[in-house]
Amino acid sequence: MRMRPCNGCGGDIRLIKTEAGKWMPIDPSPLPSHAAEGLTVITASGKVVANAKKEWLVLVTEQLFTPHWKNCPAADRFRRRA
Repeated sequence: MRMRPCNGCGGDIRLIKTEAGKWMPIDPSPLPSHAAEGLTVITASGKVVANAKKEWLVLVTEQLFTPHWKNCPAADRFRRRA
């Protein structure tokens, strides 16, 4: 995963390919599993888990990342509208 700047805020992001085959921007630093409970997280292999449960987090062996849109001040510019 290469680092690149976010088109919205200019912060560092990485792109990870999800299991669904789509690219998702993530914050580049891994998230400790003890801090991920209740969050949407992405594993290093691309599995997206919404509202991560403590029971799942104790079993996961991969690095976890947060989607960049969670912390990006310009995230609203990129949301898809129905």
